Amino acid sequence: MSEPLSYRPVEVAEMTGLSKPFIYKLIADGKIPSVQIGRSICVLRDDLIAFMQDHRTVGGAS
Repeated sequence: MSEPLSYRPVEVAEMTGLSKPFIYKLIADGKIPSVQIGRSICVLRDDLIAFMQDHRTVGGAS
């Protein structure tokens, strides 16, 4: 089975270990790009990967 093309904010929170309100804030602030289809908000897999790579630290958290 292949990876999904997008995730709901709740799934993003579960996968990253971040809280749902924090994920919704990142989406609202435009820090994590999203797509709205009807009433559903989706985060594209590639956008989530890019966000995580952009916020990667080397040698631990600062």
